[in-house]
Amino acid sequence: MNRVAPANPREALGLVREEDGTGSDEQYVVGERGAVLQRHRVRLDVDRVDHVPGRRTVEWVPSPTVSEHPPYIAFEGAEGCGKSTQAARLASSIGAMLTRETGGTDIGARLRTLLHDTSIHNLHPRAEALITAADRAQHIAEVVEPTLSAGRAVITDRSVYSSLAYQGYGRELDIDEIRHLNEWGTNGVWPSTVVFLDTPDDVVAERMSRRDLDRFEAAGDEFHARVLAGFRTMAAADPDRWITVQAVGSVDRVATDIRRALDERGVL
Repeated sequence: MNRVAPANPREALGLVREEDGTGSDEQYVVGERGAVLQRHRVRLDVDRVDHVPGRRTVEWVPSPTVSEHPPYIAFEGAEGCGKSTQAARLASSIGAMLTRETGGTDIGARLRTLLHDTSIHNLHPRAEALITAADRAQHIAEVVEPTLSAGRAVITDRSVYSSLAYQGYGRELDIDEIRHLNEWGTNGVWPSTVVFLDTPDDVVAERMSRRDLDRFEAAGDEFHARVLAGFRTMAAADPDRWITVQAVGSVDRVATDIRRALDERGVL
């Protein structure tokens, strides 16, 4: 998809500037989508979406570059692999929009609550796949496409590929059906690069032992083995899009390996 970066990315997002009257901050409001982007004089680390019911705010960090073809990078992997930490670090280092699936919009946050609720025991896998696809459709339309169209990189903690891994491989639904459903839901917008953090089972088990598990995390060892196998299968089948990084060692070491791999591919 070819995108031409506008002279002013904020104008492309329909932003209207409002002065707060103090001279210390400026606010930029996205009228149609109800999102509020704030640009503070104090440098912030990264764009973040605050999932407060009825309100979505994003802290604006000026990007070092505005690109005609900004990358859309997804972090994928098993539960407890460290992808959320690494996605945030990369977004901070390049001034990208940091978001997530599921739950990257107000509507998505409600859907995520349902999907992760441990009190729900009878959600059919097909219903789960449809709810997840709805989250992705809303997220692409509300967050991803406007940001990319404004020339800004997007870093997402999970993406449409998690639907293939969790509902396809994990729940053992037809992979092609899940792919077609999400192709329609996302309007054909898939990540341009996927960073797959492959983590040994014992490391994941140790990390998960320190958590209060949600509905997916508590799905059982066989389920998670199928999910991990699915990620590895997808990474092997599409090596031009997927970058596999062994998520072992310190957080700093993994971050360095990720950045080196992205630079070698010419992604950044």
